[in-house]
Amino acid sequence: MSGILGNFIVFEGMDGSGTTTQIARLCDFLAKRNRTFFKTAEPSDNIIGRFIRERVLKDSMLSLDREGILHLYVADRFEHVYGGNGVIANLKRNDFVVQDRYFFSSLAYQSVDVPYDKVFELNKSFPYPEFVFYLECPVDICMERISARGLEKEIFEKEDFLRKVSANYDKCFERLPDGVRFCRIDSSKSRDEVFDEIVRAIGDRI
Repeated sequence: MSGILGNFIVFEGMDGSGTTTQIARLCDFLAKRNRTFFKTAEPSDNIIGRFIRERVLKDSMLSLDREGILHLYVADRFEHVYGGNGVIANLKRNDFVVQDRYFFSSLAYQSVDVPYDKVFELNKSFPYPEFVFYLECPVDICMERISARGLEKEIFEKEDFLRKVSANYDKCFERLPDGVRFCRIDSSKSRDEVFDEIVRAIGDRI
């Protein structure tokens, strides 16, 4: 991996773990303290990211090889990190970049169908974020939250699949380089309790 990006904050967790909710709360918290930030996510809003969101994740009839999908994510990530409106460019313009999902999600999700080492090899050139918040939540609770949305499930939102994803997350967080501030939070707790832990972890920067 090529270094650590200061003030780059990444949220990770299984579908239904609450990353979207906590990112919104953190951005509101930063805004009230007059701190500038760029809120983003992967897949990105770039052309490849939109294809992943609109076709790969939602179209069960779309037949693509799992390794081919992995390469789509890597291509989207490269543009998202290094492009003109990407992570690095926005860190130069803002105090923080707050992102929902990064290469940890590829290691967790795509290693279910593609060998872990291959997924790692394709992502090893990307820089680490300074902050990683892993919202850990039991699979059954995640599934309850997903069902409560009342929306069509994406291809990755399946119970057996998510159990494998949970194990892969544990694997990818076993070894992080010095300088990465990793915080594992039990997101089955109340939203306020989860957010309090986030603020405590990042408080010295705000």
